[in-house]
Amino acid sequence: MSSGGLNAGIEILKLARLTGCAPHELDYLDQREPQDIRDLREQVTGVRFEADRQLLQRIAAGSTLRGALEAGPTPRRAGAKAAS
Repeated sequence: MSSGGLNAGIEILKLARLTGCAPHELDYLDQREPQDIRDLREQVTGVRFEADRQLLQRIAAGSTLRGALEAGPTPRRAGAKAAS
């Protein structure tokens, strides 16, 4: 089935990749509207991100800190250091 440019097979493949299962395990979804499968995939994505929120926040904080350290002193920091 296809509706609005969406393809159920492609949406099932994306959902299978997201969940780590084989696409044939989700064949029962083939009778659903592609938009329904996409909506399910987006819900699963939301649940997975929410479950890993603390980990993702630590990664983001670490990458922000690393970027600041790699960038070196900014003029503001250099001025404060010179004043000390």
